[in-house]
Amino acid sequence: MGIRMFALVNFNSLIIGAILLGGDAATGYTRLGHYFLSLGFLKTEVSYSVFNYSLVHFYSFFAVTMPIWIVSELVWLYFNMQVKLNPDKEKEKEKDKDPKTRLK
Repeated sequence: MGIRMFALVNFNSLIIGAILLGGDAATGYTRLGHYFLSLGFLKTEVSYSVFNYSLVHFYSFFAVTMPIWIVSELVWLYFNMQVKLNPDKEKEKEKDKDPKTRLK
């Protein structure tokens, strides 16, 4: 749950940051020492630090957070499918947890 929530928060911060900054550096460009973020047709000139932040945040999300998010979703689906495919095993686990049924 924690990984999935972190990924969702990171994705939202990427989108909100791109909107507030006027675009992202992945679709932006540099020209003659000037740095521009791009959001569709909107081009916004920013400092090198803001451009670099936007670039690092964008690529770190898609290179690190997104794959971890996908793997965590697949693991979550796998375990949920196991419960749905084998409901008797889930009932047995619940019986094992109950001290009254364990004594019988």
